[in-house]
Amino acid sequence: MIRLPTSGPRSVPPRRGARTLGPVALFLVAAVLAGAAAPSLADPADPPDNLELIVDTAALAVSQGLAGLQLQSDGGGAPAALRLDARGSHKANWVVEHLLLEELLGRGIDVVQDETQPHTLSFRIVELGIWATSTALRSSVKRRCRVSVSLRLEEAGELVWMNDATQTLTDRVSKRQIDALQTATYAFAKTEVEEQSWGKYVEPVIVSSVLGTLVYLFFSNR
Repeated sequence: MIRLPTSGPRSVPPRRGARTLGPVALFLVAAVLAGAAAPSLADPADPPDNLELIVDTAALAVSQGLAGLQLQSDGGGAPAALRLDARGSHKANWVVEHLLLEELLGRGIDVVQDETQPHTLSFRIVELGIWATSTALRSSVKRRCRVSVSLRLEEAGELVWMNDATQTLTDRVSKRQIDALQTATYAFAKTEVEEQSWGKYVEPVIVSSVLGTLVYLFFSNR
């Protein structure tokens, strides 16, 4: 028997005669401040490889997704049972299925392969992957793993419960480690490092400094 939970800084004008910073100087100051605002994290001595990072993130998503599902034994004292069904053909379905199996068995729920079992818990991987970003001034790479799963419980073909869950884990590893952390066997665990350019930060700084200098010169010559 399935029991579902009830929901119960105004600006200060420059002094006459004061020297203003040129575009290059302003850019250097901005770069220093940016580096001070985001200090580099210490690289872990033994970081997880990409597959391990995905498994850790998926485990959190599965635990979150099943948090609202409550099952109990039937009237005869037999434990509740479910059949797992993967929806979609994602290459990482086996990861989520294994984690669901582990979580359900830990709750005392039997997982069977009998297709006549009226209770079917289906799952679909909505999003799963690792993205890595780095800049030329850093010796490390930031990895961001995101996993989203959708869970559906059906009883004799009728939808009786559903939930979606998303979890994200991030870490920072040395650029020298990134290739060793790749997982060649599983394509879904591979990632390309995106090198972020300073261009999008430099251009606004230069434009602002030029405009600031022109405004200052305009008012100082009046």
